Amino acid sequence: MTITSLTLKNSLLQGSYNAASLQTALGTASTLAALRELLNNRAACDQLFANATSANAILGAALAQTEVSNSETALRALAGSTLGTERLCRDGAALLGTILNDTNRSRWWLEHAAAYARLKSQVNASGSKLKRQVFTSSGTWTKPATLHAISVALIGGGAGGGGGDTSATTESGGGGGGGEAKTGILTAGSMGATETVTCGAAAAGGTGGAGSNPGTAGNTSSFGAHLSAAGGAAGGAGSTGLGGAGGGSTTNGGRAAMTDVDIQNAAWQAITAGQKGGDGGDSAVAGTGRDGGPGLTLDGYGQGAHSSTNTRALAGTYGGGGGAGDNTGTSGTPTAGTYGGGGAGGNTTGGSTGGTSGAGLCVVYWVEG
Repeated sequence: MTITSLTLKNSLLQGSYNAASLQTALGTASTLAALRELLNNRAACDQLFANATSANAILGAALAQTEVSNSETALRALAGSTLGTERLCRDGAALLGTILNDTNRSRWWLEHAAAYARLKSQVNASGSKLKRQVFTSSGTWTKPATLHAISVALIGGGAGGGGGDTSATTESGGGGGGGEAKTGILTAGSMGATETVTCGAAAAGGTGGAGSNPGTAGNTSSFGAHLSAAGGAAGGAGSTGLGGAGGGSTTNGGRAAMTDVDIQNAAWQAITAGQKGGDGGDSAVAGTGRDGGPGLTLDGYGQGAHSSTNTRALAGTYGGGGGAGDNTGTSGTPTAGTYGGGGAGGNTTGGSTGGTSGAGLCVVYWVEG
């Protein structure tokens, strides 16, 4: 390492520079070259980003931000530093937006559990520019004065479960299909002053009894005109016992490492092709709800359930399909779905009504000012 680089490093660590004075100094070719050398040396980066004074100066100067963005070594060091990530979210909003919008740069945070946990800890933290708003019902998102990056996660509304049958077929209702899951990294410049958020409303189950009715199909969730996620298909009536199909395509996208059970943690996943919601359970196959698409599923997540000894089939959650009704149980109200989950099918004895589904969900992440 050159003497000029060592001198710059010591000056940064000792607080000789703030963001403004560093920006001015980097107008000199020799100082800019010295900073580049530092940012491509992991040991130097670890020191600089573990020190609040030097981290603030580097992350607050536009010319320095550009150099950090172009250095894989610097980005890895930032992702590995709790203080560095915190200061990035507080003092380097423009750089943070660049990082999150770029798959190559963002991987150091999004594909490593410890680094991702550091980033998540800064969401809505005091002074942080990384924000999140969760919509569990329809509403309006307001664009901040300065917007550097935005990512939206949606789940379409689940479908209602079919009503149970009391006719000779004694077939329980099928579970409603789960809503599609979709995320998208959107363009900050394309956002309006406000954007309308639609969370697909909960869908009712079918009426039980002889000649029972299917459930109601799920409703689409959307974020303005930028992104939408389809609702699930209705659970079949007890005369057929067929579960409804999950909403969306059969294409599964997203990062394999992004395995958060809670979709509220799914920031900057690019599942623009969508992930199919879970299919509702058929009573003909013991009413077992089937999993949603990979990338959004872990054990017990995104699936309905059924027990032949239970008077209630379980509904899906977070886009999972509802379970079929219980063919042997007594009459009971099937479980309702949550956040895009399909409603469970109605039972046979007493011909109960199918379960209501879960409404859709919209989660907005953004980097401001």
